[in-house]
Amino acid sequence: MRQDPGERNKTDDGAATFEDFINFLVYGNGLAADAHWRTYTKQCYPCVHSYDYILKLETVDDDVRYLKENRNLSEEHKAIFFPPQKYKSQSELVKKTFSKIPRETLSKLYEFYKVDFHNSGYEKPKWL
Repeated sequence: MRQDPGERNKTDDGAATFEDFINFLVYGNGLAADAHWRTYTKQCYPCVHSYDYILKLETVDDDVRYLKENRNLSEEHKAIFFPPQKYKSQSELVKKTFSKIPRETLSKLYEFYKVDFHNSGYEKPKWL
């Protein structure tokens, strides 16, 4: 599903590229047809269900610490409930990866997930 099936992002082994995947989502009806790629808003209905907590990967250590302190977990459960990990920011890698995708395609992808960005408190990436 390459926009330019000639050479762009071609792999020697014939495997799909990240751009192929994005094109499948945007132009191949993957967004509508596959539940794995639905928006959180349509998959989890956060406006309908009264979730007590919604965690973000960027703040997961703080979020889990809060849950451990406020959910009356036993010490045994605190030890196994999301052990602390260090997550590194991948913003430069994300920017580099998405920079290879045509802007028009990225704009369409963003429009599809725009509500999730808004509901989760994320801004539109400056590089988009």
